[in-house]
Amino acid sequence: MGRRRGRLPREILSPPEIARLLDAPDPTRLFGFSDRAIIELIYCTGIRRAECSGLDRDDLCVQTKSIWVRSGKGNRDRVLPVSNESISRTSAYINALDSGYAPTGPWMFAGLRRRRLGPKGISALVTRFARAVNPRVMGSAHMLRHSMATHLLDGGADIRHIQAILGHSDLNSTAIYTQVSTATLRRAWAAAHPRADVECASPEVPPDKELGIGSRRFGQSVFDDG
Repeated sequence: MGRRRGRLPREILSPPEIARLLDAPDPTRLFGFSDRAIIELIYCTGIRRAECSGLDRDDLCVQTKSIWVRSGKGNRDRVLPVSNESISRTSAYINALDSGYAPTGPWMFAGLRRRRLGPKGISALVTRFARAVNPRVMGSAHMLRHSMATHLLDGGADIRHIQAILGHSDLNSTAIYTQVSTATLRRAWAAAHPRADVECASPEVPPDKELGIGSRRFGQSVFDDG
């Protein structure tokens, strides 16, 4: 019996929607800093909500522009590249923590009680802002992960690199994203194929006799009765 094919991601935000989502948190509030940093980091790296929850402040390395994801799914560690924007947002949040709100532990993102922000809390904040941007989506942290993987594939990233970023042990798990990029495939074909943009007028069909239709010119014809 063959392996069951993975389900297609149901919700993927477009790059413009992602941009609006990133601008949704209130930058004048401390939690606005953390909300923006969380959304930016998940979309930038594609980490799962549990992996985001499990991050400690020391897992972010500004010098190497990377983040250490400890004990991801399957207890596999991985180091992921982080954008300058994500580093800036996360660092701004960490620096904004004063002594009166400092987390009670080493974790990167804290909730109202200064304890580690759990996976459900991360999904809740992503959902709140995602629905404000696009009311048609349910919104979740996994939606950001799906969107990031699809945008990487659309941008020409190798599927094995996407596999490593997502932390998939099986390439089949990553291959589902190839099914959602048909439009990108069409654009790539149109941009590269030498005959893709050739325009022509509707051809004039010659009389039947000139084509040999109904004659023995091209052998037995489908128009012949005999």
